[in-house]
Amino acid sequence: MSRLLCSLLLFVGLAGAARSQSGSEDSVARAQAWLARASRPTLALSDDEVLQLERWLDDLRLVQVIQPERRTTVFALLLDLSALDPGESPPPALQTPWQRMRVGRSAFASLGPALDLSKDGATQRWLAREVLARGESAARARRIEALECLAGRREQETLSGLLHCARAADAQVRELAMRALVGWPDDGVHLFMLAQLAENVRQPGWVNVALVRQHFQSLERLGTGRAAQAVVAFVRPALVSTSWRDTVRALPLLARVDDTLAVPVLIESLGLWVARREAGGGSRRVEAEFVAELRRRSGRTMGPFPERWSLWWRARSSGTLVDGPGEAEAPTSRAGFYGLRPETDRVTFLIDASGSMNQAVSEGVTRYAQALEQLVGFLGGLEPGTRFRVVLFETNPRVWKDSLQPASRSSIEAAERWVAYQRPDGGTYLRPGVETCLRVGLDGKIDLKALEEDTVIVLCDGETAEGRGWVWPWWREVAEESCVRFHCVQLGGGGNGTLEALAEVSGGEFVRVP
Repeated sequence: MSRLLCSLLLFVGLAGAARSQSGSEDSVARAQAWLARASRPTLALSDDEVLQLERWLDDLRLVQVIQPERRTTVFALLLDLSALDPGESPPPALQTPWQRMRVGRSAFASLGPALDLSKDGATQRWLAREVLARGESAARARRIEALECLAGRREQETLSGLLHCARAADAQVRELAMRALVGWPDDGVHLFMLAQLAENVRQPGWVNVALVRQHFQSLERLGTGRAAQAVVAFVRPALVSTSWRDTVRALPLLARVDDTLAVPVLIESLGLWVARREAGGGSRRVEAEFVAELRRRSGRTMGPFPERWSLWWRARSSGTLVDGPGEAEAPTSRAGFYGLRPETDRVTFLIDASGSMNQAVSEGVTRYAQALEQLVGFLGGLEPGTRFRVVLFETNPRVWKDSLQPASRSSIEAAERWVAYQRPDGGTYLRPGVETCLRVGLDGKIDLKALEEDTVIVLCDGETAEGRGWVWPWWREVAEESCVRFHCVQLGGGGNGTLEALAEVSGGEFVRVP
C-alpha cells in the first residue's frame, strides 16, 4: 500500500473520530432520552425506534473508545437499557415485550466488551462501589444486570462488591452473586462459601447449596492450605452423620482438596459406614459414593473395603506403592435392570404403564411383560437388607405399597403378582409418577421424613406428555434437597429428552434400549 493511500486513510479515520467525538454528547443524551421514554411499561415501541436505539448503541461503543472518562456513564446507561428485557415472564401491562427484550439483550451484549475496554479497572471499581456495594438503596435492576454480566468473568476489582451482594437480603441478588463467585480461585471466596453453608444451617434456604458444591468441584486445585483445612474441618462431621443426605451433600466439597488431607478422612468415614451396614443400618449408596471418590483419586478399584484402602494409602504415603489385596474387583454377576446396576439398598421402580407398553417386542411378549421380567430378575439379585417398592405411571400413578418393602422372596412374588395384574392404559404422564416417588405433598414440597429411598429407577417407552422443560427448574426448586438419584431407561428410539434430563440433573445414568 502506498504512503499516499496510508496517509489518506489515516486522515479519514482521524476526521471520523473527531466528528464522532463532537457528537458523542448527543449520542449519550439521545440514548438517555430514549430510555426515559421507553421505561414507561405501558408505552408501545415501534420497530423503527428499536432500530434507532441499536444504531445509537454502536455510537456508544465508540464513545467508550475515544472518551475513556465517560465509560462509567455509558456503562450505567447500558445497565439501564439491559433492564428493559422483561425476561421470560413479562408484566401483563407490557404492550410490546419483544421489542424491549431485543433492546435489553443488545445492550446486555455490550456490557462485557465495555468491561474489556477498561484495562485499568476503573469501570470495574465504579461498578463495585456504586452498583454492587451500595446496599439495598442501589437501583435493584442495575444490580441484577451487573451481577448477570459478571458471571464467570472474575474481575478482581468487583470481588468485594460480589461478596457484599452474596449477603444481601434480596434472594435473587444473593443467588446471582453466588453464581458469579462460583469457581473463583481465592481463599477468601472458599472460606466465604463455607460461611454461607453454615448460615444455611441457621436459615434454611438462605443459599443454593448446589452452587457451593459446584464451586468446590470446579476448582483446579485447593491444595493443603488454610482454605483446604477449613473445608476438611467443615466436612468431617457430615461425612459421619447418621443422615445419608448430609454425607452425600458434603462429599463433593472435598473434590479438590489434596489427597494428603482428604484420603485419610475418606477411608475413616467409609469404615464407619461399612460398620453401620454390618450392624443392620448404613447405606450402600453412601458407600458407593466414597468408593467412587477414592477410585477417582487412586485409579484403583477396591470396593467398600476400608482395610484395603488403608493398605494402599500406607504404601503410597511411604513411597513404596504395592498392590493391595483385591486391587481389581471381579465383574458383578448379579442381574441388572436393562443393564443398570446401581449401588443402593433403598430403591423405587417407576415403570411406564401407558397404553403404548402393550406393544409387542417379540412374539407373545409385550414391552410391559418384558419390563416385568427385568424387574423380577433385578429384585432377585438384590443384596440382603435391600428394600424396594414399585410405582406405575400413566395418566395417573398406581402405587404398590406406600413404604419400602424388604426384598424377600414373598415380597418380590407379591410385587410380581401386582404388576402382572395391572393393565397398561392411558397417557405417558411422568411427572406425577416422579412426584409420587418423592412423596411430594399438596403444598408442592417433599416430605423428607417419609422419603425412604435414595434411588429411583425409571423405565419409559416414548415421549412424555409434559416434555423435558419442567425437569431442571423442578429439581432446583423442589427435589434437589432429596438427594435422590434417578437412573433412567428409554425403550426404543423415541423420547423427548425428559429421561436424559432427569438422569443428568440428579447424577444418575441414562440407558437407551433399542
